[in-house]
Amino acid sequence: MKIDSIKNISLQILIWGLGWFFILLFLNNESELDANFWRRTILILVGASTVVLVNLKWLLPRLFFQKKKVAYFLSTATLLIVVLGGIHSDYMPWNQKEKPKIERFKELTPAENGQKTYTQDSGFNFRWWLRNLPPLLISLLGSSLLSFSRFASEKEKALIQLEKASLETELKFLKSQINPHFLFNTLHNIYGLTIIQSERASEQLLKLSDILRYMLYDSNDEKVPLKREVEYLKNYIELAQLKDSRGMDIEFTIEEGYERLQVSPLLFIPFVENAFKHSQIEDLKNGYIHISMRNRGNSLIFTVNNSKPQIPYKKDKIGGIGLANIQQRLKLLYPDKHQLDFEEKEDSFKVQLEIDCS
Repeated sequence: MKIDSIKNISLQILIWGLGWFFILLFLNNESELDANFWRRTILILVGASTVVLVNLKWLLPRLFFQKKKVAYFLSTATLLIVVLGGIHSDYMPWNQKEKPKIERFKELTPAENGQKTYTQDSGFNFRWWLRNLPPLLISLLGSSLLSFSRFASEKEKALIQLEKASLETELKFLKSQINPHFLFNTLHNIYGLTIIQSERASEQLLKLSDILRYMLYDSNDEKVPLKREVEYLKNYIELAQLKDSRGMDIEFTIEEGYERLQVSPLLFIPFVENAFKHSQIEDLKNGYIHISMRNRGNSLIFTVNNSKPQIPYKKDKIGGIGLANIQQRLKLLYPDKHQLDFEEKEDSFKVQLEIDCS
């Protein structure tokens, strides 16, 4: 048994023991706390502690949490009967002084002639059993409820850790998919600039270096300044345009006041990347990508509107980040704090993401 389980059982025994001690002390109607009161109180406390110990150490982990519920309920009922029998049995050493082996008599009601009548009392007193059942039953139910709560809390923590690990894996997966595809095209384009000895080659290399630094290091943080994410998107868009020097219809509109906000890294790049893949932006007549970023207080609205060619885009071997993966990331990163909408038409596709950055 684990140390934390031992601590939990010991703590519960202490809680229920002290609790019932003060309750029984408060409910005592006798003028003096005689030896009979202390004897019965100690017996009830020992009985309640025994019920809690057996329930937490054996019955719950070996029966209830193993989905053997029928066996658990039968075992708890047996446990209560055995403990109650131990408390009230005439054959137990602690009951010998209280219930000597002689005939005992119990007063019933006064007779009509004024004399009292008596009847022999049996060793099994059902009234006393019912009177002492509530402390044991409440201790049993209470310890179970506390254990259920602790078990649920541990499950929730484990689930959070699992989701966090899954999120980190997805982020790494996102980087691994962006890097080969983007690097291959960008290096090819910069190589073309070096061949013609363009002065832009060194400038674009610096932008690529900045992108790589952000993807490899800065994006490891849980949150980054939105300004840094915007710089990354601008560099990405500018480098993506190197493959066609004739000029493409690409707009990136940003409203002022976004600098104070922070977001999860690499949050917007999948939408931009998908726009470049599916818009056929090389079609200078019909292709376009229009991106905007607006903020309303702590809310950020990011919109990507791109053209949609008549011939559907054929996915390459490298692949990309699907919208289903993006939605899953948003559920993990911004639960109940985001809204993602898609609008698809015959010749256009629009995606709008609104997130609460507070």
